[in-house]
This record gives sequence, structure tokens and C-alpha cells, in this order.
Amino acid sequence: MYISSLRDFRNEVERYFGNKAKYLATTSSEGDPSRGYVGFLLYETLIFRFIIGDPPYNALGISRLIGGSQSVSKFALGDLTLLDNDEEAVLSAFEVVDRYSRLLLPDKFLELFDS
Repeated sequence: MYISSLRDFRNEVERYFGNKAKYLATTSSEGDPSRGYVGFLLYETLIFRFIIGDPPYNALGISRLIGGSQSVSKFALGDLTLLDNDEEAVLSAFEVVDRYSRLLLPDKFLELFDS
């Protein structure tokens, strides 16, 4: 098991995205503090949730908040609804999120994060 807690997920997001990610909040599920999601603002523009679903922590997911409480986890570059809880799958999903985010934003804006 690669991710065993919401704190682990937060640390991995921060390690992978660095200055491209701003931590927003951790929201635990009622009755089970080991489940829930960690929210991040990527590229100062897009809000993503990094989710731990039902125990035993083998159900991870990533979604983008698109308005109010609506979210999507199926992107043109991949479906991030359910992820295996191993390093390769998580890092591959992070790459999808990064590539997807970069496709949505202007090059001039992205230069601020690439320097």
C-alpha cells in the first residue's frame, strides 16, 4: 500500500507538484477519519480533490471541482475515478492531472510556474 492516510496523499501531492499546488483543506468522511479527500488548487486556477475511498485504502481517486460541489474524474487523458494504491499508479495519475491542467491554461501563464 502506497497511500495509507490523507496526510500521505497530501505529502505526495506536495512532493510531485511543488510550487504548482497550493493546499486548501483536508476533509475527512463522517465516522471514518481515514477516508475523505485532500483539496489542492493547481496552477492557481483548478481545484482538485485527491480521494481515499472505502477501506482498506485500495480505492484512491482524483477529481476536479467544476462548479459548486460538482466534480469530474474522467478526463480526456484518462479516467481517475479508481486508482490502484501503488506508487506507479499514483504517479501516473499525477502526470495525467498535470498534463490535463496544462492543456487548459495559456502558455504565457504556465511560464510563471516553469521558471
